[in-house]
Amino acid sequence: MNRQMPRILAIETTCDETAAAVFTEDAAVLSSVVASQADLHARYGGVVPEIASRAHLTQLLPVVDEALRQAKLGLIRGAQQAWRHPYYWAPFVLMGDSR
Repeated sequence: MNRQMPRILAIETTCDETAAAVFTEDAAVLSSVVASQADLHARYGGVVPEIASRAHLTQLLPVVDEALRQAKLGLIRGAQQAWRHPYYWAPFVLMGDSR
């Protein structure tokens, strides 16, 4: 039997970076993509939380799409449709919830 190893999609939004990585259950990294906001916050002399959260909203989908592309993976249809709708994930980015 040819069983495909599970893949894990990890998403992180820190104060000034949006990142996604795909790895296997034995911790082999298949992709890692990071979008920095350093230039966006430079003129303020530090991170502005409201600007950071809004930047995460625009960066999250492209970062995850690129991580999946680099790992040569896609989402199943139901997950793909839900993922495209910010209703499901935007509140966590805006509130900083780490669930």
